Amino acid sequence: MPKSRDLIYLNVYPSENKIVSYGIEFKEFISALVRPLDNILMLSGYFSEGEFDFTTNCEYIPKQSITRIINEDVYRLGDFCWVDFKDIDGLRSLKPPEVAELLYLGHMKKPVTSPFFEKLQNRFAYLAHDDGWFNIFYYRSQREFETVIGKVIVSKLFLKFRRKAIPDIPFEISEQLMNYGQEGLLIDFDRIINDKSLEIPIFGIGKMLDMDEMYNNLQRHVQKAKLGECLVLRKKEWSIQPYDYR
Repeated sequence: MPKSRDLIYLNVYPSENKIVSYGIEFKEFISALVRPLDNILMLSGYFSEGEFDFTTNCEYIPKQSITRIINEDVYRLGDFCWVDFKDIDGLRSLKPPEVAELLYLGHMKKPVTSPFFEKLQNRFAYLAHDDGWFNIFYYRSQREFETVIGKVIVSKLFLKFRRKAIPDIPFEISEQLMNYGQEGLLIDFDRIINDKSLEIPIFGIGKMLDMDEMYNNLQRHVQKAKLGECLVLRKKEWSIQPYDYR
């Protein structure tokens, strides 16, 4: 993601178990999972570590190879879409209509009926164009994705400040961030106050699907924000506090 790693934008659709995001990359997502994925079925994109599945005519990444592809430059692929799956037997038991739904999901970045497939037992559908710039996530468990959000924030802070110990963000804070995301939430690492505490401004800038427009007019969106608060780490405890941003 060549422009900025200092922002996360979340546009949450809870009734669809869906998030449209900016600023979360593949390697950050995979590294943030508490429970690793079993296998990955590529709907769009290619890895040299992949194996070919004749049922779907798609590449798949077996569990033992997933850690080796984390640092691949998937941004260069353009469209980068996949679902995870439990085991090969489930993958090979797919019928043509199910394969058609998978291919539609990867091409159109939306499901025909559901992004979740009983035979695959997938936890996620990951649908990106220019990875990290425009991503659509479908998640089976909201709690699992809340954990991902918290861990991605912590990883970005570690890279920015190289602090040795940054505590995990508790569930109730991640849940609140997801709730804010229903109206479009910007987490702005570029404006962090780093003194005796870490203060990360968060803004409610509205629901957007055009990430170029969001990024190129960022200052205007912040000035018009309906919400302005701070995600604060003080004395090893996280909280959300008011923030005077005008």
